[in-house]
Amino acid sequence: MIIQTHNPALKKNLDEYSYHTLEEALALIQALVPQQIRWRRKSLEARAETVRLVAQRIREQKEKLAMQATLEMGKPITQSRAEVEKCAVALETLAHMGTEALSPRDVTAHYKKTTLRPEPYGLIFSIQPWNFPYWQVFRMAACAWMGGNLVVLKHSDEVSGCAALIEEICQVEGESLLVHLRLTHPDAAEVIKSPLIQAVTFTGSTSGGKRVAQVAGGALKKCILELGGSDAYIVMPDCDLDLAAKTCVQARLINSGQSCIAGKRFFVHEDVFLEFKKRFKEVMQAYKVGDPSLDETQVGPLAGERHLQNFQEQVKRARAVGAQLEWIAQDLPSVGYYAHLGILDFGSHLKVFENEEVFGPVASLYRFHDLSEVVEILNQGPYGLGGGLFTQDESLIERVAQEIQVGTLAVNTFVQSDPRVPF
Repeated sequence: MIIQTHNPALKKNLDEYSYHTLEEALALIQALVPQQIRWRRKSLEARAETVRLVAQRIREQKEKLAMQATLEMGKPITQSRAEVEKCAVALETLAHMGTEALSPRDVTAHYKKTTLRPEPYGLIFSIQPWNFPYWQVFRMAACAWMGGNLVVLKHSDEVSGCAALIEEICQVEGESLLVHLRLTHPDAAEVIKSPLIQAVTFTGSTSGGKRVAQVAGGALKKCILELGGSDAYIVMPDCDLDLAAKTCVQARLINSGQSCIAGKRFFVHEDVFLEFKKRFKEVMQAYKVGDPSLDETQVGPLAGERHLQNFQEQVKRARAVGAQLEWIAQDLPSVGYYAHLGILDFGSHLKVFENEEVFGPVASLYRFHDLSEVVEILNQGPYGLGGGLFTQDESLIERVAQEIQVGTLAVNTFVQSDPRVPF
């Protein structure tokens, strides 16, 4: 079986890759076992030194890595460069933090000195998506490596070229820190079950996460899942409306709207709804849509035909339940999987899209009267990765931060991941 990668901006084929057979995959994993044994025996300082070396190699190949992501999934080149640099920073940061956090420490237990020593798991199977092809891999790999674990990667087929570059960078001083396997879904399930694999991590869709968790649970494997988000931003009447509009558009359009922590739903108090919508539209109109390989481009194509079709279907369903759609006038390229920027005005229908994630450059706006009702609705929904609040009221910030059930609450800014804090 063959994997065919595509350039979504030009609708052209890029490269072909062959899937590994299950037998080939298990043989590659088995070959990694001796290296895993050597790696787990290394000191924290030695691991950190190697992780910093990987960061150095990433920076040396920054332009090559960035362009590959832009070619394979349409990310604007300036954002691709930023993603690559963020990977290097994360590796350096986690090398430093890991040396301290994972060091053995003595405590008193049962009236005697007891040493707590973190121990490696072994080989970690990492299943990662296409939308941040480097960041999703390296942020987990850095933690795995510092913990004494090597990585077996199954990347999205759509970024097979990016995965090949990752694997190349992770060959350090004759050792393989990471092996990439091109696997069908059934074979990936068999890899999860393999006794050579000690734990599994997955970033992707809810349906995919359920399947991974089911297989991992059946094999009694530790499993960590990150299954997307439908981040909601709340705009209060006392906020800086210009800042709120600018920031919310930025939150919505990062990675052309294809991000788990992109702002997707915007709940605006009725007193400022019309003015916020006006300013939001003005900011959105200024964004440059076009060739993702050009520095001036801010929004590129969606990552492929199936992504564009799914996005268009979501917009169609939103309009069917009464949402008013306002497209933003843009001169889109005649070729490529480009989507118009737009605003869906749901009025006071606050629950639409609470159960699904919209990957595309359309913002959903909701008009509310009672903040408590909004918080209750958001807490009842399945998504809680992040969210935002725009207000100058310090007491309100504290109250919402305690009441709303999200992993990260951005106040007068947008949600961003950072290796120094939980995500």
